Amino acid sequence: EVPVVGTFRLMNSGAEAKKVCTVFTPFEKRERFILDVRDRQGAAVPCSAAKQAGPMPGRQDYVELLPGQVIEADVDLRKDYALVPGKYTARFVGAPSVNHLPDSPAHAFEIHAK
Repeated sequence: EVPVVGTFRLMNSGAEAKKVCTVFTPFEKRERFILDVRDRQGAAVPCSAAKQAGPMPGRQDYVELLPGQVIEADVDLRKDYALVPGKYTARFVGAPSVNHLPDSPAHAFEIHAK
């Protein structure tokens, strides 16, 4: 199967450096983040990966972003979602109590039949 890759960007739009917790984000090496993927009718597409609890975030779980700095991470949506040809939306689901990040806007994409 052909990968369905989404690129996630996080930008510091402030005037000062900012430390950001990467736990439950696509930037975390443990890949415990959750996306809200929905089909054309708005039904949730189940995720095969479970978000697992872990230790409290440590120093290694933070990245410092300078003003205007952007970091990116590519994610193959087919890795954890059974996607068939059709139209979908996907959005990052933040974990305000852990990483202090809000949910992202939904982004539309389409998978075409071969």
